[in-house]
Amino acid sequence: MKAKRHHHTAAARAATAEVLLESLPSVMGFVSSRLRRNAGVDNPVHFRLLRTLRRGPRSLHELAELHEVKLPTMSRTVSVLEGRGWISRTRSPEDRRTVYAGITDAGRHALEGVETLAIERASELLACLTEEENTQLHEGLSALYRVVLERLGTHYEDGSGPPPMSGCADGEGARE
Repeated sequence: MKAKRHHHTAAARAATAEVLLESLPSVMGFVSSRLRRNAGVDNPVHFRLLRTLRRGPRSLHELAELHEVKLPTMSRTVSVLEGRGWISRTRSPEDRRTVYAGITDAGRHALEGVETLAIERASELLACLTEEENTQLHEGLSALYRVVLERLGTHYEDGSGPPPMSGCADGEGARE
């Protein structure tokens, strides 16, 4: 049975977007405050890079492009994480000039630790909601995440920027 979808107006979408954009920085600041004090991965750039490498090794050139930084900046960032034992570098057997970075077991462990802390911290805030509010928020955020994955893939998570966004203007392309 398909859920009945109410057609939403541009004004309703704008109001929702406003609440989302007002809430996200505060929520992320609340979560990040614990991470800065208690997690090994205390830099959002390092966190994002480790998340990218969890999907598989990437060349330094590719990482620099994905994260929109210059190659020397990416090389320094990789050096910091390599020094912590979270990333390893390997040279390409085909082209010795190409260096790949990959996440180590220690890096995977550090990333899992910070993700666990982030979930615990966010859960503290969600404890202030009623069960019904929590369910509604979960459903709404799950729907938003579905649209993000369908329309944008992992481009933003990887740092590769936006693909064209189409098919959702005025509710078109919304699931019925």
